[in-house]
Amino acid sequence: MHRMPILLPGTGTIGLARRISSLCCIRVGLMECGCYADGERYVEIADDVRNDDVFLLHALSHPVNDSIIELILASDASLRALASSVTLVIPYMAYGRQDKHAHGARLPLSARCIASLLSRAGARCIV
Repeated sequence: MHRMPILLPGTGTIGLARRISSLCCIRVGLMECGCYADGERYVEIADDVRNDDVFLLHALSHPVNDSIIELILASDASLRALASSVTLVIPYMAYGRQDKHAHGARLPLSARCIASLLSRAGARCIV
């Protein structure tokens, strides 16, 4: 049985999540993102998301690599909590300017690499 979709904001997107919630009539859930003493990131979803369509709102901004890991962990945590689906809503995409070969074939397509990582973490859709 599907319930109402839930929007889970990441670090730095809580204000935006509240605005989206009021415009789109979607509930905002609780997700805690933090850091252990050794620098490892952790994510804990505080709401029951079983059978929900989860929308993870997360800007991939400074510190970029920490933000990417938080989003990957949040996507995995949502699926392990038996969310029906996971959609990533990314208002700022890190590595977005590295989306084409500029000076030769020996440069990575960094934006594609990041999108592949996020997709492999279980996202059904990336917006």
